[in-house]
Amino acid sequence: MKNKPSICDLIGMQKLAPQRPLAKKGELLLHDNLSRVRTDKTYPNASHEIARNRYAQALVALGERDGAVLADNVLLCHGAVDALDISLRALRFSGFNDLMFYEPTFPAFRHLGMIHNYRIKSLEVNYREYSEHILKFNQHGDNDRTILLLCAPNNPTACTISEFNLRTVIANFQGFVIIDQTYAEFGLKNTGIDMIQEFENVIFLRSLSKAWERPDLRIGAAIGHSSVINALERVQVPFQISDRDADETETVLSNIVMVRNSIQNIQENRNLLLNEVRSMPNLHTTDSKANFVCLSGGRPSELKDHLMDDGIYTSSVSPAHPCSVRVTVPKRDQLSRLINSLSSF
Repeated sequence: MKNKPSICDLIGMQKLAPQRPLAKKGELLLHDNLSRVRTDKTYPNASHEIARNRYAQALVALGERDGAVLADNVLLCHGAVDALDISLRALRFSGFNDLMFYEPTFPAFRHLGMIHNYRIKSLEVNYREYSEHILKFNQHGDNDRTILLLCAPNNPTACTISEFNLRTVIANFQGFVIIDQTYAEFGLKNTGIDMIQEFENVIFLRSLSKAWERPDLRIGAAIGHSSVINALERVQVPFQISDRDADETETVLSNIVMVRNSIQNIQENRNLLLNEVRSMPNLHTTDSKANFVCLSGGRPSELKDHLMDDGIYTSSVSPAHPCSVRVTVPKRDQLSRLINSLSSF
């Protein structure tokens, strides 16, 4: 185990949602201050051990290394943003003061950093060199009270960070690293997430909203060393995940074959789209590892307006990149319509 600054001093705090006892035949439980009229309803299970174990198994089934993630490495949350919020709250409590990230990136990084009163340092980078640029972190402010926020694949530019570069950063960064891997299933198979077994200064964020196609469920996870997850449990709102949602999560995570097929279809359509765009003289793109592509060309908002005129709605990458748009990879029967519109730009 590498000695790194961590949030494990939170382990001394009491959990707000301890595991509740289950009544055995003939026993009378009067511990929870609930009405005795409806004896079939009580607080949810606090640990959701089965769902957490299923989440760990699903990650391995989709390509992570055997043993990369275990049940005690998983904290179920209400989506990846909630997992980020809990992580930043815990780290702020533990004395971390500075938050550093590279833009353009996920707007929630800045939003939550401001809410938790971090000193924010954002650095504008050429997103075509994103993976290599993060290796210069020590030039931008690396101390043991700094949190480095990374997004891989990055939202909204779709570029990612190689596993080697991620490992280099985590092993050498003096502070804490949080990596948003909401779109990771669409890119590299081995994402470096197994580093949680070696380092206590890193948290990975995952979600069921993208590859698993269940944004309505609002389930994500903070994934880290067991001691880190143990600490995060002390700042999470008690009984946050209902038993019903945990059961549905277990069902969703059982659909490995369906998710593999969906990912494969998206990757094939993405590659077709990228190949077509690269042959278009007025457009530029990066090598996407997500379920969307980043396109640029023309004057500010010109590309977005052109697509909108054809009934195709997209998102702007960021105010700093007004000529670029983010386009979700469509289904195969919609792909030709998008390509035809782009060809006429």
